[in-house]
Amino acid sequence: MINATHNDIRNAAATGRAFCVYYEYSGYNDANASGRSSKFWCYERPYKGAPIQVRYGKIGTEGQARNQGIDLWDACERANKKENKGYNPVSTMVQAPAMVQALPPLSEWAATMPAPFNTIAAIDRGGRATNASGQLVCQMTPDDANNIRAQYSA
Repeated sequence: MINATHNDIRNAAATGRAFCVYYEYSGYNDANASGRSSKFWCYERPYKGAPIQVRYGKIGTEGQARNQGIDLWDACERANKKENKGYNPVSTMVQAPAMVQALPPLSEWAATMPAPFNTIAAIDRGGRATNASGQLVCQMTPDDANNIRAQYSA
């Protein structure tokens, strides 16, 4: 997980990636014996594809999860109410997007071939390999063409 903005959270929610917006409250509370509170509240998608949920509890514990399946709008409204009660945002984290690795150009593959195959600039799904002028260099099976196309960008 990486630090994120609220825009990143919206994008993660839309794409199903994991995220967590975490709030803490430490302060006076006449409801317990010590008179002090130390608690957290967060809305999160704990792992990719999971429903959005609210989790809360004492700081330092796992807490308990509730309201699974709420939408991001509802979670943000609840967060605003928590801020009004004195909770402070501590962290906003999101699962990093998957890195898309660029394919090497088809010309790298063609350069390793003997002439005239080293002039191949494009291969279509049907197996037609053409040079930069669009002239047919060779015809290959569609399976071979698609295997090459899957490994190299045209």
